[in-house]
Amino acid sequence: MEYFNVCKEIWTRWVPQRGHAQVLQGELLRQIERLRHEAQVNENRNWNGDLLYYCDFLRATLRQAQCLTPEEREDVNSALVRLRSCGEVACRYYRGEISREELEEDYNGELAYLDDDLYDQVCDAVALFYQANPDPIPYEHRRSARRGTKEP
Repeated sequence: MEYFNVCKEIWTRWVPQRGHAQVLQGELLRQIERLRHEAQVNENRNWNGDLLYYCDFLRATLRQAQCLTPEEREDVNSALVRLRSCGEVACRYYRGEISREELEEDYNGELAYLDDDLYDQVCDAVALFYQANPDPIPYEHRRSARRGTKEP
């Protein structure tokens, strides 16, 4: 991660110990770290509508971030598409919709993306977003979170 210290500053300033951040810059970082934790610690066993939303919200927000180059935006978009895909496969697998054989054959056995590189790439984009927008941007989390959804 190229911008570790910037991310540490965002985390310290704007990510609460529990719950959603009230500042967009903090919420973006909180969301990518929640995705990392779910994949690396739980192998996406708890994939749900919140995590799906995080992928989509991060993609939508960072895709519009003019502080990122078009190539950086595309790289972040691709990373989040991959993370979302792993979560959706895991959700289907743990619900019994995909057999172990299908998982191995069609998805290379991948239930979760375990390496740090894609998560770090998104964190670096959040850091660049923060550097371009140093003043807190209010964030109000969506109230319609669907935990344990049937559809990822």
